[in-house]
Amino acid sequence: ASVLLWPLNYKLPPPGYGQKNWLEQISLMKQWKTAAMEYLRQEVFNLTKELEAKNETVRELEEKLDNMQGALHQAAFDIVKNLDTGPVLHQASHVSILNENPEWGAVLGVGYNDAQRRNLIYQHLNKLKAQARILCSDDTVKMKQLFELIYLRSHTADNKAFGDTNGEDAEAKLHRAIVSSIASFVHGIHEVGGTGRYADKLRHAQIVIATAVSNAAAFSGASITTVSNALGLSKDLIRKCHERFELLVNDGDWEAAFEFVTKERSDKTPKDWLDHARDYWTEPGLVDPESNEAYNFVRASEKAKDEIKDRHNPKAPAKRIIVLEARPQDMHAAMVKAGKHKFGAEFHLGMTRFTDLRPFNVKDSTRETCMCIHHLRWDCMCKGLLKLRQEVCRKCGCGCEVPKDGDEMRRKLTCSRRDSAPSPSEGLAGASSTSAPAPPVLAHAPPADAAPPTTRPPPSTGAAPQAAPVPPPIAPAPQSRGAPALLPMPAPAASSEATPASRGVVPPAASAPTSSSPSASVGNLFSYDNIECVRGECASCSGIKKLFEGPGSICANEYEILRDMFMTYEKYMNVEYTLKSGEIKTKKDFTPVSVSFSEWQEEVKDFWKKFILHHNDAKWHDNDFASMKIRLRIGQVVIVIDYAENFSHLARLEHQAKYFAQIQSTLIPIVIIFRVEDLTNISDEEKAALIAYFDEHDLPHVLTETHFVISSDLQHDYALIHKSFDDSIFPYIKANAPNVHTVRIRSDGCKAQFKCAANFYWVSRQSKE
Repeated sequence: ASVLLWPLNYKLPPPGYGQKNWLEQISLMKQWKTAAMEYLRQEVFNLTKELEAKNETVRELEEKLDNMQGALHQAAFDIVKNLDTGPVLHQASHVSILNENPEWGAVLGVGYNDAQRRNLIYQHLNKLKAQARILCSDDTVKMKQLFELIYLRSHTADNKAFGDTNGEDAEAKLHRAIVSSIASFVHGIHEVGGTGRYADKLRHAQIVIATAVSNAAAFSGASITTVSNALGLSKDLIRKCHERFELLVNDGDWEAAFEFVTKERSDKTPKDWLDHARDYWTEPGLVDPESNEAYNFVRASEKAKDEIKDRHNPKAPAKRIIVLEARPQDMHAAMVKAGKHKFGAEFHLGMTRFTDLRPFNVKDSTRETCMCIHHLRWDCMCKGLLKLRQEVCRKCGCGCEVPKDGDEMRRKLTCSRRDSAPSPSEGLAGASSTSAPAPPVLAHAPPADAAPPTTRPPPSTGAAPQAAPVPPPIAPAPQSRGAPALLPMPAPAASSEATPASRGVVPPAASAPTSSSPSASVGNLFSYDNIECVRGECASCSGIKKLFEGPGSICANEYEILRDMFMTYEKYMNVEYTLKSGEIKTKKDFTPVSVSFSEWQEEVKDFWKKFILHHNDAKWHDNDFASMKIRLRIGQVVIVIDYAENFSHLARLEHQAKYFAQIQSTLIPIVIIFRVEDLTNISDEEKAALIAYFDEHDLPHVLTETHFVISSDLQHDYALIHKSFDDSIFPYIKANAPNVHTVRIRSDGCKAQFKCAANFYWVSRQSKE
């Protein structure tokens, strides 16, 4: 006991012990340790032997279990392969046997139930296909052979049933084949349906099949469950579709039999809520229910013909483009606020659903520019009325024809030409070949010794070429607000060596206008309205009388509804705005307003007098420039010029300082129209080829070049115009067309650029310089 209490790490005898006693104690300790280790080694050996014996027993038991499971599977396979299991997905013929012997379920299994045969079995099938692709290395032929082998091994009885059996007659085989075919079709529906709710067309197909077989139970005396198991259809679906079968067969109500309206969800969003949300995408005139201030979230496109079709429904009529003028988040917040005010506190509609309701014709805001405020105002006025008329015509059912845009409405409010001239919209293409035989009276008429050139209007004007029309004399356009009258412009003297043929015209002897002469097609591209109609002196159309008379007018039934209604349109009016100093100022702009029909009528009546004058002035300017181009003589050049918007230079790597210091440049497009005969920068062969081509297609002998002036001068004043002509354009003309003696320049008449004293002074020096 004293030895065991000693520390084992002492190398020297403890105090009080001698050297001899110490060595004896160490020897005894070593002997004890040796005996203990031997004992432990023997114990480990015995336990190892015992463990090996137990492991051997486990291996024997596992082998016996594997043999029993193999025998069990073989027994199940032998039993099932000798059973007539029926078509695919309907292996339920052994159900009655399993019911009589429920203990067999542990051996044979119970198969997929009704719900699993419509969903789970197809998930397993997809997994089986994936594994087969791996085993067969995506060899399609191998996969087909493998599945055929599986089918043959597991449907031995089926193969016998559809083979040459002696105990079954042909009619029974046919019935079985029909059932198998329908079941295979249903199997295909389940396979492509995937998980979750089936597509509408697949559900409709199921309903049709279930309706067709819903009376099979009554004919055969079997239960609906039996029919359901045979075809793979839901027994509840077959039971519900039996009513459809009765409606079709007994009552002949085929429409009700094939009505596929499904039951609505209990939590479905009410239609009134959805219509309320859609209005915020399509209605420009919505106002805040509390402050009664207009939201101005959206606006209709100002362009009369700016319409698009739904690419998902191309047969539907086109709709006007709606431009988005606000953030969808702000629109959603206002929509929810107004919805709670209208429907109560239970109203709710999420941002995602609100965004999904956005129609296809609602586009993000982009700038739309119209250089003519008069035509833009007219289109906005007409749009308000035409939209309201379409709604009224649908209600009253009068069937009146409603003009589609402002241009068509303008034509209906004016009389047709009383001298058999084409209507304002037709121009030269609408002239009759039996009109007055006299040649047309035109602005910028050529000298008396030259006949009209054998040309057609340029393709860009939109006028269709005619073989032989002769327009009647065109009355002069009314003068309004200083517009020039339709008077002949002094024509420059032609070059002495220029002949009629070299000028691209027909000699006088051959220029008599006949019904087949192409030279007779020369005239104004746009004809004018009657003088008395333009001046408001016509008894038929003055004061917009045709708004209630003639085709496309407002009928009596329509007027009875319209006169008590309000219309919304964009009105050009003074709009107030406040400066930082608090000063209130006004400016002209388009603002949505809601007015009664009588107020709209008075405003249009006042505006019509100015608009119809302006419209004919605009046509006069179009004809004037078209005539200038068509009748361009040798030695003359026509130029069109105007400032473009400043161009902003964009850097590929735009750091902060460069972002806040963008550089811009001024662009001036200058379009120059030359006579081919004047150009010296092309060869004579090229000239001859061009002239021959123009003559073949009845085109004037002109070439158009577009030049661009790029400058850092951002003032957009007359100084850059003068410098561009003095330094670039005039030297270019002199170098490439030295015979040119007359230059005609068209512009928009801006006072800071062209219509000013400095520019008139510069023009007066050009002849001398």
